[in-house]
Amino acid sequence: FVMTNPPFYSTLKEANTPRAGDKRCRTGMSANEGVYTPVGDDMDNNEDCNTESEGGDVGFVTDIMNDSQYFRNHVTWYTSLIAKRSSL
Repeated sequence: FVMTNPPFYSTLKEANTPRAGDKRCRTGMSANEGVYTPVGDDMDNNEDCNTESEGGDVGFVTDIMNDSQYFRNHVTWYTSLIAKRSSL
């Protein structure tokens, strides 16, 4: 059984942009906690690059799905929180 709470943001800029509704800060998390960039992507340049792999919720869950093929004989159930509606 694997349960995850992925980093929601794909760039540091996205994580630091105030929320649209009330303009409050999105998070008090560090970049390591709140931002997910796939292995091989450069976090500092990720804002402007067009890579094939996504970050944030989608990238994290996609990587978990890919990893599940490797661990299919060891783990049978995966679940993850998806925080952003746009990730669905």
